[in-house]
Amino acid sequence: MAFKIKNKEFEGLMKSQGVNRLFNQTLPARLSYPLAMLMKVVQSAFDTFLQQKLVIIEKYCDRDEKNEPIRGEKGEYFFTKDNNAKEFTEEHKEFLDLETKIKEDRLPVDLKALDEIGVELSPLDLMSLGLLIEFKGPEDKKKKVVPIKEKKKEGSGKG
Repeated sequence: MAFKIKNKEFEGLMKSQGVNRLFNQTLPARLSYPLAMLMKVVQSAFDTFLQQKLVIIEKYCDRDEKNEPIRGEKGEYFFTKDNNAKEFTEEHKEFLDLETKIKEDRLPVDLKALDEIGVELSPLDLMSLGLLIEFKGPEDKKKKVVPIKEKKKEGSGKG
């Protein structure tokens, strides 16, 4: 099953400290592997998002005498001419109001298990990561979550 992210939230998500914090930690393989697979799909969708955003920017930015986009030292585009400001604003807003479909499920993760392995996330991290990850708390016991630690088998002693 897929999920959708509003374009206006997508760029913020990919630049968020929560994503960087979680995805740069050493995690158990049973969590890091599905996270890596999810991020591979999300990164591909984000690349497409950025390409389309660039098409809109280059359509309306200032151009030189050779009709090439004028860019600053840091690669930024300039919009000093007012002739297309309204059209750019409308098209850019329309683009940001669209949703990007992620062809993967949101990953269910147990918050308690994250605590047990020492993963610390702020409320802001949880809000941004909540677009990709379905965090489960103790009240969600009936729902399947990604196990982070192997459960010890009970009753396996000698008898």
